Amino acid sequence: MERDQILILTTLQTLQEHFAPKESVHVEVRKKKDRVPQHEHIPHFRFVLEKEEDAQRMDNYSHDELLNVFHKKGYPFTEVVVCRLNKVMKVMDVYSWSAEAVDIMLQSWTSTAIAGMFDLSQHCHVKKERYWVWVHTVFFSNEDLKKAQTFVPKWNASLGLHIIEAKWDDNKLLWGFNTIPHARQAAYRMFDLSGAFGWGE
Repeated sequence: MERDQILILTTLQTLQEHFAPKESVHVEVRKKKDRVPQHEHIPHFRFVLEKEEDAQRMDNYSHDELLNVFHKKGYPFTEVVVCRLNKVMKVMDVYSWSAEAVDIMLQSWTSTAIAGMFDLSQHCHVKKERYWVWVHTVFFSNEDLKKAQTFVPKWNASLGLHIIEAKWDDNKLLWGFNTIPHARQAAYRMFDLSGAFGWGE
């Protein structure tokens, strides 16, 4: 187990150095303006274990064995590089080099897939997160902004973003993303929103 911990920490350090923001970027994490935790910038998701028996079952695997189970299921699970279990909280954080693979693993079907891989309780699930970017808009009517979600496919296609959710809340246009790397793509950047202009913060 000591070898596993060293491997996990070493790999997380490498990922952290690779994905650390090169400049200060304000992203609201789960609607809080707190400092982003150390490893939040790395593409990852959290898998919630329903019972203590589920946490114990996962603890019986070595880190290499956990990775082997994921990798045998093919893409996107081949992109998993670190699994970090917290038995007390009954959660496992799963990290990857690929934000695109994490986006797929955040889809609803993966909860059942992962539970099946490890023979876990049926209510174990992938926890969905939202990272919000406030988009300051110019020349965009409030009536259109109230229908912000309907513009998401067009904005993603034209801007090359991965917006999951958009809403007009408290006179602010907010874009929601599954991962911080994707949210960072929209921060401190000027956008052409169909003739209107926006600035991500």
